[in-house]
Amino acid sequence: MISIPSIISRLFNPQSSYQSRLKNELDFYRDIAEVHELPEIFHYWSNKFLAPAMHQFGFTNPDDFFLKYILDACNKTPEQTLTILSLGSGNCDLEANLASKLLIAGVSNFRFLCLDINPDMLVRGGNHASEMNVSPYMQFELGDLTAGNRKENTSMWCWPTSQFTMSLRRASL
Repeated sequence: MISIPSIISRLFNPQSSYQSRLKNELDFYRDIAEVHELPEIFHYWSNKFLAPAMHQFGFTNPDDFFLKYILDACNKTPEQTLTILSLGSGNCDLEANLASKLLIAGVSNFRFLCLDINPDMLVRGGNHASEMNVSPYMQFELGDLTAGNRKENTSMWCWPTSQFTMSLRRASL
C-alpha cells in the first residue's frame, strides 16, 4: 500500500520546482496499476460521511452519480455526441467502466476524452478500454492541464485531481 507521507513528501514539497515535482509524479506512478488502493481511513470517512449524503439523492457510489447525469445529457440530445473531458484521468478505470455501463444502458452518443500528464497511465487506460470493448468511445490525450490550452468541451470533471493540481500550480507561481 502507498503511504500518505511518502506521497506528500514526493509530490508536494514546496521547495521543489514544478519540473522536479512533475518528474516525481511521473516516476511515482510509472508502474502503479492499482491507483485506488487507499488507506483505511479513506473508507471509514467516505462510508461515514459521504455515503449517507449520496444515499439521500439515490446514489450508492460515485459511479452512479456520474452515470445518471451523463445518461441524462446523452438522452436530452440523442442526435449529438456528448464529449466528456476527464482531467487527470490516470489509468482511465472510471471512464472505461462508465462507458461500458452507458453501452449496456443502450446509450452510445458519447465519448470520453481522457487527459493526463502521465503517458504510462494513459497506455494502461487504452489497454483497459480495449479489454472492456469500449475503445471506440475513448480518446486519450497527453497534456498538462496547468498549461491552460483546452478547447471547448461539452462536459468535464476533475474527480480526484483538483487538490494535486492546485498544489502544483501554487508552488509553480
